[in-house]
Amino acid sequence: MSGLRRADVESAGRDDCQPLLVSFGSVQKALRLEDDVSGECQVVRDLDLVLRLSLEGDQGIIKTYSPCEPKKILAELGQRFTITSCLIKKYPVGSPMMETVDATLALLAKQPIPPEQIDKIIVRIPESGARTVNNRHMPDVNVQYMVAAILLEGKLSFELAHDYERFQNSRVLALKEKVQLIGDAELEKSGYRFQGLVEITLKDGRTLREHVINCRGRPENPMSPQEVEKKAAWLLEPILGKTNSDQVIAAIRQIEFVSNVRDLTKLMMVM
Repeated sequence: MSGLRRADVESAGRDDCQPLLVSFGSVQKALRLEDDVSGECQVVRDLDLVLRLSLEGDQGIIKTYSPCEPKKILAELGQRFTITSCLIKKYPVGSPMMETVDATLALLAKQPIPPEQIDKIIVRIPESGARTVNNRHMPDVNVQYMVAAILLEGKLSFELAHDYERFQNSRVLALKEKVQLIGDAELEKSGYRFQGLVEITLKDGRTLREHVINCRGRPENPMSPQEVEKKAAWLLEPILGKTNSDQVIAAIRQIEFVSNVRDLTKLMMVM
């Protein structure tokens, strides 16, 4: 919405641009609330109108979440901090496939899996998540690519998850063709939103199976501070070097004692 005026959107046609209007309006209400808490009632009234409009329209962007209770958006304001229950990703991939990646790596940790011995791979993810990661155009949200690339490489790296050249590699594409994704209705009904079940059938008839529910990093299975720091170092060191990365992590560990943020940003500069 950067640089977009409401008048510009409305001139294009309200029906076609309703999602943009909702986004624009939501940003404006959030800014008003930040500046003046007395605007709370108007925010709720406007939000209620947006919800009703969206629920009534054929293209309602949030109609699948009805019935809605707009006042909940301000419930426990300043008391409950949702950020503390957010996901901290253990792996640099799309959220719905985290458990699938975890399961694939777990299978590799248990035994070698020669790619040329693989007959087929079945991946099961709850239906709602499977739609998000099914053969997408970006490597890190394409579960078929991620499973194939990890099995070929024997590990996961940030580069592998974002490598468009590897994404088109003939060996990767050949193994990727053997990966079948199933949006599993039974997993969807199980009560666990995030799951990944990987079954690898080998040419000798053996089937390797791993089922992961709520991998490390989910609010239900949070990473320890040490694990978070290990992941941060994994991402930082190739860019900043080990010395600067260690100093950044040490400073953030005691962020309340950092008197000047410029001291911290200097450590994050690539020389």
